[in-house]
Amino acid sequence: MSDFVEAARENICASRRDSAPESTTDAPAKKLVKKKKRRPAWPQVDPETFKGGEIPVGHTKAYKIPGSYFCLFFARGLCPRGAECEYLHRLPTVHDLFNPNADCFGRDKFSDYRDDMGGVGSFMRQSHTLYVGRIHVSDDIEEVVARHFAEWGQIERIRVLNSRGVGFVTYTNEANAQFAKEAMAHQSLDHNEILNVRWATQDPNPVAQARDKRRVEEQAAAAVRAALPAEFVAELEGTDRGAAEKRRIEGSFCLQGYETRGDLVCERIEAGQEQMLLEGVPEPQQEGGGARITTQKEETPSAGLGLDYGSDSD
Repeated sequence: MSDFVEAARENICASRRDSAPESTTDAPAKKLVKKKKRRPAWPQVDPETFKGGEIPVGHTKAYKIPGSYFCLFFARGLCPRGAECEYLHRLPTVHDLFNPNADCFGRDKFSDYRDDMGGVGSFMRQSHTLYVGRIHVSDDIEEVVARHFAEWGQIERIRVLNSRGVGFVTYTNEANAQFAKEAMAHQSLDHNEILNVRWATQDPNPVAQARDKRRVEEQAAAAVRAALPAEFVAELEGTDRGAAEKRRIEGSFCLQGYETRGDLVCERIEAGQEQMLLEGVPEPQQEGGGARITTQKEETPSAGLGLDYGSDSD
């Protein structure tokens, strides 16, 4: 009896295997997309752990709030709150826009700079240049200054006075200059010196003033360009090749065979008419279906006591 039961089980299992659908190998396999988690910011309690070369950026509560300011303690290398901080733990970029009356850390500016050119700064003038004093004089002093200050943002230019141990660092973005001022204050470069970092005074050189004015205009143009649609900007700048054809089609009022005259032709026609009026050249007039060109001025009937006031000789 047991042999019969075992044989029946084997037959049932074999029939199930035969009736099971065959697995298709052509079916596309599902791809697992792993979302990269943002690394949370860790607390900074030891000044020795914050060194140049690698900025310990991380995710904080401020990343979910648009328009958040940057953490001042993070810039100085000591933020004990870590991921619970309500300010940004990263470097500023050109896309970070703030109120002109406050710096990137949210501190209110003043109407004028301090006597020692320290502090937050003034809202009357945008300052992108830092004064760096007490630099150890060496042969590669400019390369050392550029290497250390380039960690905090894009640098526009650097000028170093080798004889005095003084340097001027100009950043492209004002927020990066504000961040670098706090990050490099009382720090050292390669020779255990203590830096004196503060705002630079306004350069009286006309070339420098023209350069600053041009930079402000470029930043304003870039902001306007970013706010307008790309098609409108391309049409204004003349980079859109189909803009002229589009204007021609729109100016034809959808009439077949009708084409509008160009702006240059219209300007020439208007200028020619004005020149003809100034020179006294008569214009063609229509009379009786034909063209009649008047060569003499028509006399107007005199009024009053037989005096013609239309003539200067009278």
